[in-house]
Amino acid sequence: MIRHIAAFRFNSAVSTEKISDLDKAIATLPDHIPAIKSFAHGPDLHLWPEGTNYDYVVVADFDTEQDYRDYAVDTYHQEMIKKGLLPILKERAAIQFEF
Repeated sequence: MIRHIAAFRFNSAVSTEKISDLDKAIATLPDHIPAIKSFAHGPDLHLWPEGTNYDYVVVADFDTEQDYRDYAVDTYHQEMIKKGLLPILKERAAIQFEF
């Protein structure tokens, strides 16, 4: 199995409405990309000192490396990134690992 984790920091001026819109869009990914076997996402709970955590995370599991690669370039996924994420994104960190 391949686990993909992506964490995002948003621009400081981003509205809660834009974050909510992104959250709703991200929630639809498993409905459009059958290769996703397990999926979790959400905003940071601010349990650690302010400014040290990322603002949002996505965790997705895939059976194979190819399934992850297909997800990464999927048209629906890329359109969601272009419209919902990139306009508010300040920084991204990601990792994929086998488990």
